[in-house]
This record gives sequence, C-alpha cells and structure tokens, in this order.
Amino acid sequence: MMKINVGHKVTALTSAAAAFVLAASLLFGLTSCDNDSDSDSEPEPVADTTVYTAQEDDSSTCGAYAMAYFLTRTGQIAESDIEKTANRFYSEVQFTEQKASGDYESLKGYSNPVLIASKLKTTWAESASLKMLDTASTEAEELLAGLATGLGITGITSLTSFDQGFSDSNYCIEIIKSGSSSLHYLLTYKKSGVLFSRDPADGKEYKRSEIQTAHPKYEFCNGGVFLKAYAAGTIPSLITVKASELATLQTTLEAKKEAGFDFVTVKITDMADAKEAMDWTTLDITDEDSLIPLMEYSDKRFSTLLEAICAVQGETTKEPNIKTGYYDFTFSGMAISLDLSETTLTYLPFAAFCDLNALEEGLKNVKMPVNLVELTLPQTLTALLSETFLGVGLSDITIPKNVTVMMDQLFGFNSKLTMRFEEGTEITTINVLGVEWSGPTEIIIPPSVKTITDEAFGKSPLQTIIFEEGSQLEIIGKEAFYGSNLEEIALPASLKSIGDSAFEATELTAITFAGTKEQWNAITKGDNWLGNEDVSIVTCSDGEVSLID
Repeated sequence: MMKINVGHKVTALTSAAAAFVLAASLLFGLTSCDNDSDSDSEPEPVADTTVYTAQEDDSSTCGAYAMAYFLTRTGQIAESDIEKTANRFYSEVQFTEQKASGDYESLKGYSNPVLIASKLKTTWAESASLKMLDTASTEAEELLAGLATGLGITGITSLTSFDQGFSDSNYCIEIIKSGSSSLHYLLTYKKSGVLFSRDPADGKEYKRSEIQTAHPKYEFCNGGVFLKAYAAGTIPSLITVKASELATLQTTLEAKKEAGFDFVTVKITDMADAKEAMDWTTLDITDEDSLIPLMEYSDKRFSTLLEAICAVQGETTKEPNIKTGYYDFTFSGMAISLDLSETTLTYLPFAAFCDLNALEEGLKNVKMPVNLVELTLPQTLTALLSETFLGVGLSDITIPKNVTVMMDQLFGFNSKLTMRFEEGTEITTINVLGVEWSGPTEIIIPPSVKTITDEAFGKSPLQTIIFEEGSQLEIIGKEAFYGSNLEEIALPASLKSIGDSAFEATELTAITFAGTKEQWNAITKGDNWLGNEDVSIVTCSDGEVSLID
C-alpha cells in the first residue's frame, strides 16, 4: 500500500454535528436552481465547518482524497479514517504504466476517473457514472473528452449544464484543470440549492462559484464522476456485528464477496474479556514453562473470527522473501478491515489471529488471515499476549497508548509491517517482537521506551528504526539487532549501554548519535557490539568518533 503524507489537520465538528449539518442541507435543498445561484428566495446554506485532512502539497492523490471525502460526507467513514482510506484508494485507482502510455504519459500517477467510477459503483455508492457537458468549450474540457475517448470509456452521459447532474443526494468527483496541464479532482455537492466543492489540496469547502477566486489556476472541465449516495443505514461495506453473533459473520462476508465487494470493514461491538485478566507483569516471558498459563487465555470467539476472515480470502500465497526476510502474502478474495474500537477488551488473547495447532504441520495448510489488512485496536487495551499476530496481513499497526505489556513473539510470518505507538504511551520496554526471521520491518520507538531487550530484533527483517524526539532510551541489549536488515540508525543522547554483538551481522552503514563525543565515549559497550566493518565512524552532535582501533 502506498503511503501518503498528510498536510495538516484542524479540529473539526464531531461526526454527529457533521451529520446534522448534512441533514439540514438536504432538508432545505429541495429544488434545483441555476448554477451557483444565490437567489433571495433561497436560504443561505449552512456552512460545513469541518476541515478534512488535506493531501500533501504537490502530490497527485487528489482523486483518492476526493473519494474519501465523499464517504465522509455521506457518513460511511469517520473523518479520522480519511487518510487511511485515501492511502488504500490511491493504490487502486491511479493510472498504471500500461494505462498511461502514449498521449497519456503525463497522467501516470494520477487517479483514473474510470477506476474511480468502477470502484465506487461496486463498493460505496448506489450508482456511479462519467458525465460531461455536450460541447467542449475549453482546453480543459477537450482534455477530459480526449481522456474519455483515448481510454475507451463508454456510457458517457452528456449534460446541458453542470448543475443538471445534481439532486439532493448526488455528488460529483469533478475533474478540473490545474495549472498548465495537470488534472485535479474536487468533490462537488449541493446545499440549499448552491453548489459547493471540497478541495483535497487544503481540505476546505468553497462555493463552486468562488473557488476560482481562491485558486486562480483552477479551470473547470464541467464534468466528472457523478455519484448517488446510499441512504443512511444501507452502507454495503460496513458490517456491524455483536460478539454474541460472530457465528453469523462468515455467511455475511461470503454474501458480500459473492455480491462483488473486495473490501469491507467489520466492526465488532460489546466484546469484553473472555477470562479475567491476570497480572501480566508477573510472567517471566523468557521462561517457556511460565508461559503455559497463557494457553488458558485463548478465545473461541477469535477462532470464529479467524474462520470467517479466512473464508473470503480466496487463493493465497505465503512465500518467504529470502532477500528481505519477511513473507510476501497475496490473496485473490476480499480484504478485511477489523474495527475493535467499540469493544472493552483489555488484552488480546493468546494466538488471537493464528491457527496455532496447525502450525505443527507447516505453513501450507495453516489458516492465516493474510487478507486482514487493517486493524483498529480499542483504547481499553493494556496487554498484547504472545503470538497474537502470526500471519496477519497488516502493513501498518498502531499500538494504543494504554498498552504497557507486549509479550515476546507477537508477530510471525507477516508481510512488510510498520509498527508505531499512539501518542502518550508509557510503555518502557521493547521485547522480542517476532519469531525468527520475521517481525516488523519498520518501528517508531516512543519517548517512554528505556530498554530494548536482548535479541529484540535479532534475526529479523527490521530495516528502519526511528526514535521519537525526547527519547529516554538507556539500554540496547545483547544481540538486539543481530542479523537484521538495519541499514542505518540514529541513536538518542540518553543511551547508556550497548550489549554484546548488538549490531553484528547487520546491513548497517551509518550510525549517528544525538549526544556529544564525550557522551558517546561514556556509553558502556559490550564485546563486538558493532561487528560490522562497513561502519568506521559515529557522527555525534559535535563531530565524529572513529571506531577503528
């Protein structure tokens, strides 16, 4: 999945307030009027003061963000999910090398209106079609017409006026021209008889008649993908299920897959701990015998959930990537986003998403939720037990701030994975996160962490580790990064000791240290702590320290 940096976020209305604003606009916008008319007979439309996440400056992600804005305005995703949804959409609707060749070479990387229409029609909207004015009167409109012709788009509906395409429940992902040649997308909609546009470039709402004043480089094409939103409560891509009804989930997911959906969000409500939590800090996670009690914390509800998710993943591959160390997962079925945010779970049970017993027979027949591509954890969570995420197809996971215990071997057989922590976390120790040759490929360490334990990332595919500003890290244990794919590291000034063979057999080529040369020399270093001839100096805040005897 392609990552997109965000521009900025501004405090917005609550989702309930935003829904009220939308309902009010639909209630009063009963009739059509001349394009952008502000007739005295029409009430002044209620301003939508929500400011959505904006795309990165000078990026080509506006089409994906416009789609995400549509889902937000129609109540199908939360504002907090815009970036995540846009990331996924962008990877699915951009012009590819093959579809942007020849006359359309310059459009490589832009969102393809054909794919946008198709994606929305089969997942989020009741209907989707490409529409444009009868006569191309500007260079921008000619570009749109040529785009449609060149790509063989069929079923184009012509409009007498752009306003003709709108009723109270209609939206348009509008294609406009920005600057000398580039395309840009806006989400356009009607409130109280007036057309408004939401611009992904800054996340702001403009009257369509005034947007060119704010952005002189914009030139309207007067066409785009017109959408009719589903009525509230009939969103096909969101499945809400009570914990007591998980037995029905597989049938529901299979029906969605049969209907052509390739991505759904499953939100589970009213799920509490199956067994009263123990004091996890009393377990010696370095002693296998002491971990036997964890077996009692398996949860049949998660087994049922695993069965349902795996039932719709289609054909899968689970191939180890020898070069990188992580597994390459593919699946032909439906992707799942699992939302546990409304549960009250305080721990995720032992081997929550893993068919652990089958592992004894090898990977071939093990049920692994490689199609579980997104996971939202509850704020009530305080502990993650061993072997929780074996074989889960996540590419990104955020650990809630109340989690203070993360046991060994959380990850295994996973695809490329970025791990981060919610702001405000108080976790102090990073243990061994993966089984051998698997685990996160990138991790962002919060300021609260003081210790990286022995072998924490040893023999793992870790490529990148980032210490957040204000890091309190003091200890890097023995073989903490031994044999990993780590290429460079920037260590915090708080560091006091580095264990034996901590960086031995890595791909390390550069070390920087936030402290001074004197502070670096004061650090206790174990035998063969570096073990890497490719690094000869450490760059400190006041100069370099040679590592050559």
